[in-house]
Amino acid sequence: MSPDANISMAVETGSLDGALSLPCLLLQRFEDRAVSQPDALALEMDGRRLSYAQLNARANQVARVLSDNGVAPGNLVVLQLPASLDAIVAMLAVQKVGAAYVPVEVSWPAARAQQVVAQVQPHCIISDRENAVRLNDLNIPDYSVAELVAIAAEQNVSVDNLSVRVSSEDLCYVIYTSGTTGQPNGVMVTHGNIAGLFEGLGTDLCFDAQDKWLGLHSFSFGFSVWEIWGALSHGASLVLVDDELRKDPAAWIQSVARSAVSVVSLTPSALRQLLAVDSFPTEFMRNSLRLVVLSGEPVRHADLELWSELLGQHAPQLINTFALTE
Repeated sequence: MSPDANISMAVETGSLDGALSLPCLLLQRFEDRAVSQPDALALEMDGRRLSYAQLNARANQVARVLSDNGVAPGNLVVLQLPASLDAIVAMLAVQKVGAAYVPVEVSWPAARAQQVVAQVQPHCIISDRENAVRLNDLNIPDYSVAELVAIAAEQNVSVDNLSVRVSSEDLCYVIYTSGTTGQPNGVMVTHGNIAGLFEGLGTDLCFDAQDKWLGLHSFSFGFSVWEIWGALSHGASLVLVDDELRKDPAAWIQSVARSAVSVVSLTPSALRQLLAVDSFPTEFMRNSLRLVVLSGEPVRHADLELWSELLGQHAPQLINTFALTE
């Protein structure tokens, strides 16, 4: 990305030198899983499923079409997509060409979305058309995942991994926050910054291919990075919750219980809402769920007391990280 005095961004803190010594990046770990366990379930949402081989193949095809349309290493690509299998495909595809994704919420006011897009000057936008940002004056190419997949099928694009070498120094994503000024500020995160996210911790918490991770948070929240890569880098399944369902704790927890999810990530305020649900899924919490990871806000002692009261000694392990990706 070209330096621009008008762009307000800050590189996320982290030891790049330490990241360079790690065995492989999370994207590489996912691609390795697609080879070692091709038929294992990678993604699940509303009855739709993709195996590791299918997800990797589709992301490779979309990446090749993006590359053919000029997306190159170092570019920024805006993703304006609701929670979906297509959103994960698009995210992986952008990274596979060496570009970085910039999530823009479909629920953001148009002015905020346009401000972010104007600031980053992306090479293109990937949207679902229904929620596309109206940016005709910027003349930025706009694609849907369905269009990119259709082009790949029409042109019989290869499903093989690309030859692009993604390095620790390359940007992985840029997430926008409100910042102390109230203006959107982009936080730039490299592949090296997140490469060590699960080193040591993943072993301590016994993450493996048998887990089912809940994908509850949007791309514009750093917690989504933990959820997505926690699943895909360990060969586990990622169970996505759609944008409307996640607004209703009673609804999404029942849906999650049916999927027998084993790892759930929550903000403390979301945990508080869950604890207040009349039909609290005690049986699911005690039998299927083994780990709840909290992040993003301070934890209230009263919530922990209620958690213990409801679940007792059979409660899932509760981990407080405060701010995982930071």
